[in-house]
Amino acid sequence: MNTRGNLSRKIDTDKMDKMIRKLMMAAACLLSAPSADGQEYKNDTLRLDMDLDKRPDTIIFDKARAIIVCRLSSQKFKETRSLKLTFDGRQSGIEKKGNGFTYSVPHMRAGYHCDFAYSKALKKVQLIGMSRYEFGPANNDGSGESSVNLLTGSYTGAWNYYDIENSRLVEMPEIRRKMVLPKTYLETFDDKIIEQYISRCVKLYEKEKAERIKQRNTANFRHAFSDASGRNTVSIKVYNPCDLATPPWDADKNFIEARLTNGKKIVNARYDNPAPEMSLIFYDHKEISVQKIDGSYAVLIPFYYCGSSEDHDRTVSHLIFYKGRSYVRHLAYACTDTGCKLQLEQKAMKGLPAELGRHLVKYSNSMHKSKRSFHQD
Repeated sequence: MNTRGNLSRKIDTDKMDKMIRKLMMAAACLLSAPSADGQEYKNDTLRLDMDLDKRPDTIIFDKARAIIVCRLSSQKFKETRSLKLTFDGRQSGIEKKGNGFTYSVPHMRAGYHCDFAYSKALKKVQLIGMSRYEFGPANNDGSGESSVNLLTGSYTGAWNYYDIENSRLVEMPEIRRKMVLPKTYLETFDDKIIEQYISRCVKLYEKEKAERIKQRNTANFRHAFSDASGRNTVSIKVYNPCDLATPPWDADKNFIEARLTNGKKIVNARYDNPAPEMSLIFYDHKEISVQKIDGSYAVLIPFYYCGSSEDHDRTVSHLIFYKGRSYVRHLAYACTDTGCKLQLEQKAMKGLPAELGRHLVKYSNSMHKSKRSFHQD
């Protein structure tokens, strides 16, 4: 029998068993260890008379267990706990605020606060308000702050957005809205209520920002005239209008719409530019014309296009109101240094009342005798 060989194998087996046991113990320690925040950072402890019975109460932010604990004297110091929370232990904490406390979670460029107070009527520690702030990215787009009073449901937000076209930070008007969130007490408090608040806050910001940008990119005009039927008002809106002096002359969306109002009678007209990535609508409000045709008034609203690549081609389009109806027509011209000539006249006039078509051709030709009249140069 090879005793020495057997002994050697036994020693190797023992070493292997010890190594395996050590690895298993290390793994068990890792799995059972509390969070790094709980180990590395000490708990926050407040002592204050939160329930107003003239005896001190204890509030603990237990970072190892990731909960907030309240022990109120009026409840014989019975422990009331929050649900589990997510936080950064290095900076997060609780501090006294009024007769209650606030729970703060700051991040690198954003953060939030949750305010708690004691409700005598309910004999509970209640979440009464939240606030948040953001610095946004390097250009501070989306920076600002907001707050919500959970007792009144009042939300206030003061936010900024970055105007890329003009390279500047724009301060938006203060947002005031009603925001009703679920009633929350310490024992039901967790990250979900914070996430709800942030989500709704972001939606309000994005909606307001979109409205601001839309207003900035919309040109509005009004024109009034009277006829036998009374006073008429023409309202015109151009979305993403062309600015002849400031390229680029492209956008994701571009349209012109008009509304003729006479008392309760309303007629609408609209044209959506099918290729806003190529050119944009240009409208000169001084060119709107109200003309009498065979005893009835017609409203002619000419508009043009900037950014077209063809130097010899010119187009004037019209929104037209006539006898309670609206029309959209596009008149193409071929221009040289000596003048411009209307192309495909019959096609352009098809579907118009004959007297309106004749008048439109005559009027348009009188207005467009040179390339410059199309505002394209």
